[in-house]
Amino acid sequence: MNKLLLSVLCLFLLADPVWSQQTVQFKISQQVTEKLPADLPAYFPKDDFSLFEKNALNVVIVKSDDQQKEGQGTHIRQFLQQKWGIDIPVVSWQEAKKSGKHLILFGTVHENTPLRQLNANFQLGDNQLGYEVRTIFNALDWKRNVIFIGGKDRKEIDEGLEVLVRRIDNPKKIQHFIACKGWDTRYSAERLENMVSGLKAHYSNNASYVLTQFAIRDSLGNIAHLYKMTGYDPYAKTFARMQKIVFDHYGRTINGRTETAPSFTFHLFPQFVYLMEHSKEFSDIDRLQAAEFIRKIAEEMLVHWELKDPLRLYKDEKQEYLTNHSCFASRSLSSAGRYLLSRYDYEPAKFWVAVADNAFAGVAPRTFSPEDAAGYQYLVYQIFMDYALASGIYDLDFFENDVFKSYVEYCKFQFNHLGYTAGYGDANPMGHDGGYTVLKYAVEILRDKEAAYIVNLIEHKRKNKLKEFPYTGFPGSDSLGLKYQVVVPFKQEQYGVGNYYKRETLDKAVFRSGWNKEADFLSITGINGDGYNHGHFDANGISQYIAGDKLWLWEGDYIKKFPNDHNSIVVSKDGKLTDQSRSLQKRRKSSLSQVLSAGNTPDRKSSLLSILLEDYNGTNWTRNINYSPKDGFWVIDELEIQEDGQYITEAYWRSTGQVTPLSQGYKIVQKKADKDDLSNTFFVVEGSGAQRMNRTVLEEMHGRKDGNLSGYSFSDRNTQYIVQRKDGSYKKGDKIWFVNFMQAVAEKTPKPPAIKRVADNVFLSQSEKSLKLAVLGRFDSDLMHIEADVCFVAKEGIVARGAQKLQVGEFKWQSTDKKDVFIPLPQEITAIQLQEILERLDKTASLVTPVASKDVDVKWNKNVTVEDFDSNVSVLSSSSGQYAVGLQNGTFILKDDKNTILATRKFPKAITAICAVETFKGVHWAVGVAPVNTRKGEGALYLLDTEANIVWEKVIPLYQRRNGKVTTIFTAKKGAETLIIAGAQSWHYYAFSIAGKQIWKQAVYHGATTGAAGDMDGDGTDEIAAGTEYYYHSIIKDGKVLPHITTSPWVYALAVLDLNDDGLKEAVYGRGDGYLYVQTVDSNPIKTWRLNIGGKPTAIVELAQGEAKLAVSNALGDITFVDGLGQVKGRVSLPVSVEDMIRVKQNLYAVCADGYVYKLSQKGEVLEKYAYTFSRTSIYSPKIVANDGQIRVFSGKNVYAIAP
Repeated sequence: MNKLLLSVLCLFLLADPVWSQQTVQFKISQQVTEKLPADLPAYFPKDDFSLFEKNALNVVIVKSDDQQKEGQGTHIRQFLQQKWGIDIPVVSWQEAKKSGKHLILFGTVHENTPLRQLNANFQLGDNQLGYEVRTIFNALDWKRNVIFIGGKDRKEIDEGLEVLVRRIDNPKKIQHFIACKGWDTRYSAERLENMVSGLKAHYSNNASYVLTQFAIRDSLGNIAHLYKMTGYDPYAKTFARMQKIVFDHYGRTINGRTETAPSFTFHLFPQFVYLMEHSKEFSDIDRLQAAEFIRKIAEEMLVHWELKDPLRLYKDEKQEYLTNHSCFASRSLSSAGRYLLSRYDYEPAKFWVAVADNAFAGVAPRTFSPEDAAGYQYLVYQIFMDYALASGIYDLDFFENDVFKSYVEYCKFQFNHLGYTAGYGDANPMGHDGGYTVLKYAVEILRDKEAAYIVNLIEHKRKNKLKEFPYTGFPGSDSLGLKYQVVVPFKQEQYGVGNYYKRETLDKAVFRSGWNKEADFLSITGINGDGYNHGHFDANGISQYIAGDKLWLWEGDYIKKFPNDHNSIVVSKDGKLTDQSRSLQKRRKSSLSQVLSAGNTPDRKSSLLSILLEDYNGTNWTRNINYSPKDGFWVIDELEIQEDGQYITEAYWRSTGQVTPLSQGYKIVQKKADKDDLSNTFFVVEGSGAQRMNRTVLEEMHGRKDGNLSGYSFSDRNTQYIVQRKDGSYKKGDKIWFVNFMQAVAEKTPKPPAIKRVADNVFLSQSEKSLKLAVLGRFDSDLMHIEADVCFVAKEGIVARGAQKLQVGEFKWQSTDKKDVFIPLPQEITAIQLQEILERLDKTASLVTPVASKDVDVKWNKNVTVEDFDSNVSVLSSSSGQYAVGLQNGTFILKDDKNTILATRKFPKAITAICAVETFKGVHWAVGVAPVNTRKGEGALYLLDTEANIVWEKVIPLYQRRNGKVTTIFTAKKGAETLIIAGAQSWHYYAFSIAGKQIWKQAVYHGATTGAAGDMDGDGTDEIAAGTEYYYHSIIKDGKVLPHITTSPWVYALAVLDLNDDGLKEAVYGRGDGYLYVQTVDSNPIKTWRLNIGGKPTAIVELAQGEAKLAVSNALGDITFVDGLGQVKGRVSLPVSVEDMIRVKQNLYAVCADGYVYKLSQKGEVLEKYAYTFSRTSIYSPKIVANDGQIRVFSGKNVYAIAP
């Protein structure tokens, strides 16, 4: 194995490392505090300070950590000696700290430990426009004063020195001032008033359940920054007014929930107050109110669940790893405690500081977070670093330790040439640069040149200035080809699989051709997150493939966790998926990918990664990736059957762009960057003859208002799924192969590659550039003899896993033991000779094309009529004698059963949901319409009358940065009254009367997906089963959410029905893990259950006869019949995904993605089928409705009427 230089020292396993640099005081008792005393004097710094103490010099100049800047300290010393007539010594920080004297600091904000601590506490401006000179009185808890002469170079420092001596001519009377070059402009009184008004609007708009988090970080942070850069007193006065708004609004009930302590951002508030103390405009009252708010929030955090573990650990005198919420709260607790101790000698704060210090002592040695997500992976250590620098506890030698340096390497290798990482786990798919902060620290503290290159790249990306990036000075050749990181022992222990594997396990791997703008980059993940915090079930998956500036393969969504949402493989065995519950209690081999082989040829022109996911639902799945820089890559998946059974296996590939089927694969084309751009084509070719299909989906997620690919300019931002399928009855030892070759092509007339089968286990890819051979096992011919687990042969070289014999032309290699081989093209064979050999093999090979989906041999009922529309149909709904059509272009059409148009209405954006509402004036229609302006994010809910006139309109506002897009509408009974229930992506369900009065509004966690209503307790009023994207089963009773039950994320199907015929109804949720879950209210005595139904559920239908109470369809084509106790009573498999299903009288009608609607009995007998055209380009999945025996299905721009 070509072992890479990313192995990590095991120091992180130590619970109490000797280099933690702190000793926690464990015997401090907690004092529960009340409001600060009314007679407490407000803290004010002195008006001035002297550089002398009793006529003796009481100041030192502190050296830079960078020895190359040794002369700057001497230069400042000489300058001040000339101007002030005093000789100030230049000393190290260690000497300065012991001396207790005032400090003169210089250079950038990262020159040494005291500057880093001041900067981490928001006391320095890091002025990018030039010099920065300021005085800081009683800095932090140092009990000394500071003069800072900031500048990036000698010129800026000299300018700052001139400013200093102009402002201060007497070193015995130094007053507070701030002077930053380029910050002469001052905001007008009107503009400051607008900032105050904006904060008031922030609270009144109520667009988040954490309003104060944002108010502190953004509103107070902005005005504090202005003061920090100018010292302009009106800014301090404005800050005082704005903090009062925060004090007045914090803690109010918001959408039925009381706002909790703003632990994520509260650490900033005491830092702002340190700064404002210098202004006389920040009054006694302002100071005391700020101090009281700090005390109040600290006390609230101490009783919140986020500090439960830190308090427990302090009590038990232990240190353990903590995840982000506990770290957020501990950081804020530390900041609050240190402020009140330094300014008011507030004794109870000693306990707060001790708890926080102990919490972070457990985090310090454990750099690799078990939170396997592109942002969250770095978040805990970022919080720790903020705390470490701000507290001053950790000095330079901590950061120079190999453990931190190893983590820096881990951060570096995951960034692509466009300045972001793959979007694995709960993360944005693009633009994610969560490791930026760690790399920034590596630059500022360790002066790491490779990190500096990547930081510069990221900053250009953030400013949309990649075109201006020089792409010079990039990391060396050892960063090219394959690089990977194993799962460190600490993470394995956190996952419950410590000492469980004999082989190395994969954390992340990347392949890259280079760092220039034309490079390509492929990222692989090896961790099945098992639901641990923010991880996904994506082990063995490809997280990202980028060629140049085009994104071709990707993943990333906040809570779509399962393999079908990734570039992965789904395996269903005997109608069941592997258990993907949100639990780490099960030790299973499929938790982590095992590294079978990993390495590069010496010139890094050919790389191989073979990873094994063992015990993967009855199979052992090996993914083999052979990568050649900018010349395509093989992805060969081998599923070896371990248990006899009926299997469905599907390989998923997620891309974006315009997809065109080819004879053997797919061509994907994106928009050009300019007329000369040729790099806009990507091919996915499968050579083993798997079934295939493609479809279009718009994916929207947490915090992204216009889709997961927000900001991507080379496509329509829709997800294009390519699905490859093999199914059937398999015996132990059988193998299922998916043989893919993928290639990004930059040609005027790009030609697709092809894969030919040379033998059952030998495949040859043919592209414009070259021929490449893949051998799985043994292959003997007159041209070559190969005996290896897997071997790839091409002009770039020969790479193999488990090889014993390699003979190609005149080249011969043999071993008695299995070995991994990574060799460039051997001397014994030239590139021309190899080409001739492969061409001869090509002549005997055959092209294997995809097989068609299985045909269900039943009567084909052709009694179907088709309606065409001028836009994709987005919604279909029905009522007695009528049906309503909603279009993507915003048109609402009402028709009768004879297809006569009764009424129409045009809305400005897509129709998102429709529901028929019975009123005393006839059937009205509740209609959801997408936001007109995604920045403003306001969706709309309308009630239309029988002629499509607007009866009323309700604005559904943005919340938590999610659009007010209505996703589900249904009716519920409140006694005799009918309510209209609407769920929106903006984290809310609403109830309106028919007259348009809002009855209640209830916040839920994350966006609404699908909802249903039914009386669960027999009181005559329906409860609401509120389906959402999040983990919670939510039931709303009388406008209030009942206590949540936590399971797996994303409700795709939902029904409320009586499972045990007792007159009380239960909610049956179909979630993304492929399970059904039953929930009801406490007064309902039924025993709840969960059931594995073998795939993502698509519809749950109540049955009217037989043992089964319901039928549930799934995305793999199964329909499962289930009784009221959760026992399976039957199952039928259709060829591919069932998109939707309903019951009409005594029969089921299932819409299948193979282009048929199947009619089934309630026992699962397939009776007949009806043809329709499945749209592969519409973002709306086909849906089916019925009324008065009439059945209609929509797909794309068509509605199909079926006469049963």
